[in-house]
Amino acid sequence: MTQVNQPIQNSKNDMPQDGWIDRFMPEAVRPYLKLLRLDRPIGT
Repeated sequence: MTQVNQPIQNSKNDMPQDGWIDRFMPEAVRPYLKLLRLDRPIGT
């Protein structure tokens, strides 16, 4: 019997995919805002 390799669904990404950064900010600055973690309140 042949096994089919399936992609591992073990993503550790907890960033929202449709947060306010993705909705309201220009596409050119989105990666930088996500890197700065501006979508998170202080202390988290």
